[in-house]
Amino acid sequence: MGSNGERGTPVTSPGTRGASAGGARLVRSLAAAACGVLLGASGCSDLLGGKGGGGSREWIEWKTPAGRLERFAWFGTPAADERRVYLEADSGAVAFDRATGELAWLSPLKRWGGSRNTLLRDGAVFAAAGGQAPLYSLDAGTGAVRWERYDLTAADPSYARSAIDDRSWYVGTRDLRVLALDPATGATRWEVRLAADWLSHSVVRGLSVSGDTVYAAAERCLNQNCFEVAAVIVALDRRDGGELWRWQSAGRQGNIMQSAVVAGRLLLGSDRIDNTFFAVDRFTGKEVWRVQGERGFAGPYGPPVVADGVVYAGMGDTRVYAADLETGHVLWSARTGSSILYVAVCGDYVLAHNQALEAIDRRTGKHAGKPVSGVGNELTVSNIQVYGNRAYIAGTQHLYSIRCD
Repeated sequence: MGSNGERGTPVTSPGTRGASAGGARLVRSLAAAACGVLLGASGCSDLLGGKGGGGSREWIEWKTPAGRLERFAWFGTPAADERRVYLEADSGAVAFDRATGELAWLSPLKRWGGSRNTLLRDGAVFAAAGGQAPLYSLDAGTGAVRWERYDLTAADPSYARSAIDDRSWYVGTRDLRVLALDPATGATRWEVRLAADWLSHSVVRGLSVSGDTVYAAAERCLNQNCFEVAAVIVALDRRDGGELWRWQSAGRQGNIMQSAVVAGRLLLGSDRIDNTFFAVDRFTGKEVWRVQGERGFAGPYGPPVVADGVVYAGMGDTRVYAADLETGHVLWSARTGSSILYVAVCGDYVLAHNQALEAIDRRTGKHAGKPVSGVGNELTVSNIQVYGNRAYIAGTQHLYSIRCD
């Protein structure tokens, strides 16, 4: 553990502006003409992306090609602040100017492995990478390495979404440990193991924190091949890791994907095996409600999101569901083109990542457009990060800034 003072590499690589580039408009016009001849007008909006079912609406503010970064083959969640968007690419950790899409810096880590999410706190970037890569923290302004830890690589903290607050950075591992780290140095403040008697392949999936409590979401294998599993949420005191309560899903076919989402007195989770999303009371540890999607589908990969008292979840049955936060009553569901990995709320829209990016009006459930088409070699891969009225998502070839205003 320690800092080597290495600076990230600043690079000038302007993004392509969505509405301002004359060349881009010419290419789009020619493509639209060719598409119209082949498929007719109704089949073209989805294929072309940028403008979708919302008529003349321009969704893409800018898109930046991977270029020297090789590709954005990362399934984690970016971070964003007023100035930049931060994520990982094949070449290491990267930051882009939020207004223009220009690459601000590249930090070529010695060993790279994809984390579940990138976090920001007090001018620093944090990510728990996997494989032979470290836990690391970078200076958000320059990309310089603040510190790295390689001693946890065998436990692979990339399996779990991490969380951070004003006290600690919380990470989970494949061997069922939860650690609270000092954000300034990476030193361990406390460490607990969720269970000593669980079968192998049980794993921590994600952490979340609210007030004085850290919530660890884990998948518990109930037989040797992990065909039978259960979701577990453990509430821990953030000061010392002491256990407050734990909840385990009923039956032998349930799990939780990534972190539990804190929403008032509830914790929200997604069950990929059962194609459901659910709520647990975070003060009593009791399940409150569960919404069942269409049976026969693998369920959500990412966690639900909440806005204005409504829970939104993207499901394996290709639908986005909107449910009342308190009761779980389904308000509407909207079908998309394929199974959904992640959803996010941006402005008046729910954005659904299904290897493309589709927009649903979050109040009516009506399809509003397809900001990213997801055809050819360009598939959306990362989770969606929303900052203000912009959403950011990486495809295999480009990073996109999506307008939601």
